[in-house]
Order: sequence, then structure tokens, then C-alpha cells
Amino acid sequence: MEMFKALSAVSVNSSLITVGPQKNPWLLLGVAVPFLLHIIVLYSGALGVPALGDSFGMVPLSLDNWITVLRWSAPIIIVDEVLKAIGRWVNKNKEEEMKQSRVPSL
Repeated sequence: MEMFKALSAVSVNSSLITVGPQKNPWLLLGVAVPFLLHIIVLYSGALGVPALGDSFGMVPLSLDNWITVLRWSAPIIIVDEVLKAIGRWVNKNKEEEMKQSRVPSL
């Protein structure tokens, strides 16, 4: 879940669609490395080192488990994008009010 949140946080105001995570290679690395380490530990038994997963008390996830993970984590991106859109709308309204208050009346 937090990795989706990190990818969504590329920009505070701009949408993930307009400013994709590929704009920040360090962020991609910072998400990819922990994810790969997690996968290695999860599936260490298949890699021939079952003690690694056992030492962390982890077992491999089934496809149903991964679907559940995605169902719970994907809405984070949606909620974050909605909050960014609301923030852009509020900022736009504030800017318009500021412009109107600066215009001298005749």
C-alpha cells in the first residue's frame, strides 16, 4: 500500500497522469528495491533458500492473496488523485479571488 502512496506522491498538486513516477528515477528505485527484496523473501523457498522466508515468518502469497492486496491498495491512488483535484480547484479559486482583489475598481 505504501509503495502505491509513494508513487502517487511524485507531485503534491499535479495528477499522476500528468507527472508520472518515471520523472523521478530515485523514487522508482526506492520503490522497486524494497518490493524486489520483499518478493525474494516471500518466494525464497522457490529460490532454494526456504530458511530466509521462515526466519521472517513469511509464506508465499497465492494469486487470491495478491488480488486482495491490490483491491485494498489501489484505492489509495484514487483517493489521492481526488484529493489533488480538490486541492487544485481550491487553489484556482483562491488565485482568482486574489486577482480580483488586486484589480482597482473605477
